[in-house]
Amino acid sequence: MDKQKVFDFRKRRLIMDENCHFEVPQYADAYWNDLADFIASDIPGAIKFMCEDPDCDGETFADWSSVFDVVARKTQSREFVEALKVAARRFPEACAKYSIQAFIEFAEDELFD
Repeated sequence: MDKQKVFDFRKRRLIMDENCHFEVPQYADAYWNDLADFIASDIPGAIKFMCEDPDCDGETFADWSSVFDVVARKTQSREFVEALKVAARRFPEACAKYSIQAFIEFAEDELFD
């Protein structure tokens, strides 16, 4: 996983938050679509980043949670969904604050098998 791109997404998210771009649908849709495509393009890298990388923090995991279902639908990766559960144990505070368990359940619901 290209960590510089991970950090670029985080910066983009912060800029959008500061400038209220999430109130403009085309900006928000573009961000979420780009993020989902980025994660889906490297599932093994995303899993390793979420579950092991010390540079992954709860805020990044929380940001990604908004597209867990999209990534699961696109990739049909049970390994990805199971890794979300492992990563959730790394970030209990973020999971509680952002109700991430619900996003993990939405992702699991997107798997066909």
